[in-house]
Amino acid sequence: MIRRFFRKAISIFPLLKNPYFVTIFVYAIWMIFFDENNLLTQWKRYSTLKELKAKESFYRNNINSMKEQLAELQTNSALKEKFAREHYYMKRDNEDVFVFIDKEPEKKQAKPWWQKIF
Repeated sequence: MIRRFFRKAISIFPLLKNPYFVTIFVYAIWMIFFDENNLLTQWKRYSTLKELKAKESFYRNNINSMKEQLAELQTNSALKEKFAREHYYMKRDNEDVFVFIDKEPEKKQAKPWWQKIF
């Protein structure tokens, strides 16, 4: 029974007689699906690498803009005063500083799904 099946399979697919083809085919299937570095793993690593490169470019742009702001702060005294007033609430001797803090809106508790329906 099994011999007849293999004979029919070999007559339909003559490449199955070639041991080199069978070996390469089995090796390719093994590498694509079962190996530690299979296609799915490689795809996940590639997508992670793309995300990390995007983050790297974002942070590099951020660093460059911060360096420009730092250079401006070190050279411009009016900008330095403005920065100190806004970020550290510094004031002159004859001034009063009023800080207005907005109240955070109360967070609504999430309702269960059955209460959202009715």
